Amino acid sequence: MRKYLNNSGEFCTAMSLADFVCYDDAILRTGGHKNGKKLGIEDLSELMDIPYGTLKRNIMNLNRKGVINYSREGSKKDGYVGETIVVNPYIYLRGKHINSTALGLFERSNWN
Repeated sequence: MRKYLNNSGEFCTAMSLADFVCYDDAILRTGGHKNGKKLGIEDLSELMDIPYGTLKRNIMNLNRKGVINYSREGSKKDGYVGETIVVNPYIYLRGKHINSTALGLFERSNWN
């Protein structure tokens, strides 16, 4: 992974996100389990003790590089409720029972 991430901030952020990955759905959550609260950049900034601006920049770069993506909650008709940060299952997960929605978000990434 190191050769695809240009700077140490991106790499460290990507590695640190692993602590929050829910292995049921590839969503960043407190405790890394399905019952944990979904985490946004502000939450992660506090939990990881990284300044918000720095983390936001790293997250944007990781998004462009296919390490993370966003999944919208809600529908177009009712209006979106929010965005959820989803990690690339080809990087962070392994096994036979990987969430198909998460796989679909990254099927065109360079990581699969």
